[in-house]
Amino acid sequence: MIRLLHIADIHIGTKFVSRDEKVRKILKKSVMNAFQKAIDFAIGQDLDGVLIAGDLFDGCQIPFHGEVGFLKMVERLEHAGIHTFYTTGNHDPYQDNEFFKSLQDYRFIHPFYNRTPETIEVEAKSGQVYTVVSAGHDHPAVDENVIKNFPQKEGHKTFIGIGHTMVAAVQGSVDHGNYMPCSLEELRSKNYDYFALGHIHKAMALDEEGRIRYAGNIQGRHINETGPKGGWLIELDQERF
Repeated sequence: MIRLLHIADIHIGTKFVSRDEKVRKILKKSVMNAFQKAIDFAIGQDLDGVLIAGDLFDGCQIPFHGEVGFLKMVERLEHAGIHTFYTTGNHDPYQDNEFFKSLQDYRFIHPFYNRTPETIEVEAKSGQVYTVVSAGHDHPAVDENVIKNFPQKEGHKTFIGIGHTMVAAVQGSVDHGNYMPCSLEELRSKNYDYFALGHIHKAMALDEEGRIRYAGNIQGRHINETGPKGGWLIELDQERF
C-alpha cells in the first residue's frame, strides 16, 4: 500500500488586500496555518509522502518567513520518514538561489525544477516501490506542453505524476492562464495510477476513476474562493486504486 497526501497552490506569501491591517495579518498567517495542518495530518496518518503540485509560494521573491516556515514543516516530515515531492509552478518558478539549491540536500525532499520530466523511484513504508514523474516551471510563463514528454507507465509498476498544468476544457481554466497546458486525453494516455495536478483553485476529479485530480488550494485567496479547502488522501496498491 502507498498512502499519499496531494495538495497544491498553497501560495505562501500571498499579499491580501484589506483596509484593516489586523485582518491582513490574520489572513497572511492563515495560509501557513493551513499548510501546517496539512503536514500535521500527513504525520498523524503516518503517510508515505506529500505531493505539492506547484505554487507553494506566491511569487519569485520568497519571503524569509516563508522559507523558514516551509523548511520547518518538511524537516518534520523527514523526521517522520515521509517524503516531500515539490514541483514548482508559475507563481514560484525555479530561481538560482540558495533556498532552492538547499532543498536538494535533504534525503526526503524531492524538488522538481526543470521543464524536462524527471523520474525517481521511492520505497513506501510497506515496502512497495513506486515511481514519481514530474516537471517543474523554470520560468513564470511556461506555455509549452510538457506533459506530452512524460514517459509511459511501464508494466505493473506504480506510476504517479505531478504537474502544475492547465488542462484544456476544465471549468475555470480560462481564469488561471495558459501555463504548461495539456489535454485530458494526454494525461489519460500515460496510464498512470495517479496524476496529482495543481493550478486550478478548485478540487475536482477529471476522470471517472478519480486517478487524475486537481487538489485546489488549501486556503482561499480572495472573496470568490469560498467553501471547503484541503487536499486528497490517496491510497494505492498493486491491485486497486
